[in-house]
Amino acid sequence: MLNVSHVLKHLNISQTSVAMATSEVGQLVRNSAVPMETARMFVNDVLSLPVIFDEPIYAGLVCKHIIKFVVDNECVIDIDSVDEILENAQVYATEYCNNPANSYMWAELDETINSDAGHKQVATGIETKVAVKSDGKIKKGGKQILAAEMYKKFVIDAEIPLINQEFIALLMKELDMTKAGATTYSYNCKKANKV
Repeated sequence: MLNVSHVLKHLNISQTSVAMATSEVGQLVRNSAVPMETARMFVNDVLSLPVIFDEPIYAGLVCKHIIKFVVDNECVIDIDSVDEILENAQVYATEYCNNPANSYMWAELDETINSDAGHKQVATGIETKVAVKSDGKIKKGGKQILAAEMYKKFVIDAEIPLINQEFIALLMKELDMTKAGATTYSYNCKKANKV
């Protein structure tokens, strides 16, 4: 058996909360000047396996899947299962990356399109612009896009993530939602971001 709690402690990664640990590992890789190298070192430190990444989003997904397994198993890994753990993480990341619903993660901005026509920034702290009606209300589908961006910024990537009730209150304030609507959007964001 291999206890990797010392590795997580050294990297300042939660050893008890899967949500916190996956968020912290995601930030570790994403905020690195060399994300693929950081992901490679993380896998090597946790599983003692060599791995090479050629795409940073894929690398981050592999690391997040590994940390989920580690925290679920209280930081103790059967040394004979490390290859299987890495393989399962790679399968998960590959399936996620190949899912057409996630293609937006690799989208490039088309500079030939005037992205501001009929669009405006609606939520404070979020740069994403969505289509609005002539009366200034958000067009259908816009609230979902903004809620997802807000969840990423204020829950997943936040140094101190908002708890559910705080996030619901933020949605109500920023997107002019009812409590019931904000609760539904919050639930959908959580469900969509389970790793």
